[in-house]
Amino acid sequence: MTNIDKEAKVHEIAQILATNLETPDIKNSGIGLYTGKLGILLFLAHYAKYFPTKQNHQILNQCLEECCNNLCNDVIYMHTFCSGLAGAMSSLRLMNENSLIDLDMSEIEIQYKPIMLQQMKIFLHKNPGNYDFMHGALGIALHYKTDPDFIETLVTWLNENANRDKGFTKWPSILNDKGKIGYNIALSHGMSSIILVLNRLYKSGIQQKQIKKLVSSTIDYILSQELNRSIYGCCFPSQSTENGDEIYKSRLGWCYGDLGIAVALWQAGKIFNRQDWQDKAVDIMLFTTQRRDPKDNNIIDAGLCHGSSGVAMIFKYMYNETEDERFAETAQYWTDVTLDLAYHQDGLAGYKKFTLEVTPPWKTSYTLLEGISGIGLNLLSLLDIKQRSKWMELFLL
Repeated sequence: MTNIDKEAKVHEIAQILATNLETPDIKNSGIGLYTGKLGILLFLAHYAKYFPTKQNHQILNQCLEECCNNLCNDVIYMHTFCSGLAGAMSSLRLMNENSLIDLDMSEIEIQYKPIMLQQMKIFLHKNPGNYDFMHGALGIALHYKTDPDFIETLVTWLNENANRDKGFTKWPSILNDKGKIGYNIALSHGMSSIILVLNRLYKSGIQQKQIKKLVSSTIDYILSQELNRSIYGCCFPSQSTENGDEIYKSRLGWCYGDLGIAVALWQAGKIFNRQDWQDKAVDIMLFTTQRRDPKDNNIIDAGLCHGSSGVAMIFKYMYNETEDERFAETAQYWTDVTLDLAYHQDGLAGYKKFTLEVTPPWKTSYTLLEGISGIGLNLLSLLDIKQRSKWMELFLL
């Protein structure tokens, strides 16, 4: 597929979003970054920058005004990175810093800081502690990554609540909707996200010694989970072999599997000057370039979370980091898959998300995480694969 095909799909997605801003599906979706209006705003802001027409800026301003009204006037009960304040404020800060919008965040930040610190403590004091990046404490800490109160609270909790065994550091968490407790090494909800958030907190200069020890021993635990690739067709399990589940080939995706672990190793290797971690990350990524069958790798839809767009996003990120053309070619391959997956006649720009937990499993979605905002944003970024996409920071890339 060519850039013409990508651009045509981006325009189609933008038109659908603009037309439906006042519909209940968007208007009542909340302020969430991954699941609500802030994700749509993120796409519209990048679209207006790339295609700076008067109409596109009017649509952007309409959505921005709605989001700001919600943040300033509504009683907000969600505080998480996925669907609440942490992700919403992080995305507004990113857009403002990159001149996509012009918004003074100071009053909003001051208003919500004590509430967010208290909520982070509430998450951590649950049994087991809810450190989940998307739905718990890590996402809040990420937004306040330079604030001593948040850094010290999180690092102290991680130190005091870690299970240490054979030099490894690990934390239990809830693994499924049935309440099973075990160990999770994935990016979206597990220990890879602990590493990725700690990498960012380390840059603040606060509690660096403790953070370095935590990162190193957590990586040691994750590496202890490595599988035989020739047997399982992947490098790591979906969660942890310690949980006693049957071992199967983990998916390709942003949320679970080899790609998120590779990103965590790569970033930690850069920050802590560990060439062995960086080499391991590249080794994992190069292996995953060979995994090309969507069905065999559990890629059913095109969303950023667990679909083809998320895979293309990570390979673009690794290409920007390494300039290895093999990653660029693989990113383009999964972008072609993304365009091919726009086959639903009753979908949004041809797209639907697939969810096992509901019947029927195919649903339309406007969102950043699973819907057309995320698909469109990633396609937009791939119009120039050499250009770094700063919005990917919101996905820990």
